[in-house]
Amino acid sequence: MNWRSAADINYELEALDHLAAKGESVSTAVRRLDGARITAIPAPEGKRFAVLFTFAPGRELKQDEADSAAFGRSCAAIHAAADDFACGHARFKLDAAHLLNEPLSYIRPHLVHRPEDREFVEAVADRLRHRMAALEHVPLDRGFCHGDFHGGNVHRQEDRLTHFDFDCCGNGFRAHDIPVYRWGQRLISTELEQKNWPPFLAAYRESRSLSEADLAAVDLFVPIRQIWFMGMHLHGGPRWGFGWLGEKYFDKHLKNLREMEEMAAKQGNIINDDLP
Repeated sequence: MNWRSAADINYELEALDHLAAKGESVSTAVRRLDGARITAIPAPEGKRFAVLFTFAPGRELKQDEADSAAFGRSCAAIHAAADDFACGHARFKLDAAHLLNEPLSYIRPHLVHRPEDREFVEAVADRLRHRMAALEHVPLDRGFCHGDFHGGNVHRQEDRLTHFDFDCCGNGFRAHDIPVYRWGQRLISTELEQKNWPPFLAAYRESRSLSEADLAAVDLFVPIRQIWFMGMHLHGGPRWGFGWLGEKYFDKHLKNLREMEEMAAKQGNIINDDLP
């Protein structure tokens, strides 16, 4: 079972070429001698696709304010460079179907024996889906998104940041792309989130305008990301194995989802049903 179709991959590769042409430092596809970028490999489970990418020089980001700010500026630059990106290849959209409905279809079977948790996830997803639908009528920033800006898909060499792993990219709300970093820091610890999220967001806003509506929507996408993350793991079970997706996994990640929803609700943002 392929994770991405040929059209999905071609979309990603064209986006990388576009960003590189705009002067952004990204890991791009290495062409074969015949000029092709994708190699189809026959495998027992069916055809699989392979792409070789250029090396991203430098080190991993440090968990500190300086690298968080540098990453925020770089993410803003990626969004700006992609504002005029257009592509003829079909690609999934970063909408409720992709971020909530599909992940839920993979989560549900694994929570049959945990009915209270299953009911909780369904209720949260219903609220999030409702608020995402409301966002369709709000003038938010939309366009190409990396889809995985958690901080582990970039290397820093002096002041130059090189982005890679655009496998989750697509068109959607930029308010979905921005808080992935906050979500990733919170998964490590609330202390890191409190330390590194503010400089990331401030640096992003210094480099690229972010409306109050976009800023309010940012918190909505933190619990959405958590549901997508769980669904991604369970969807990949046939390929990656299910042994590690046991009770401890759900205890941890459902606890994270509860905390993320509570955090968003306390901040009085668009997750609440009484807000416009």
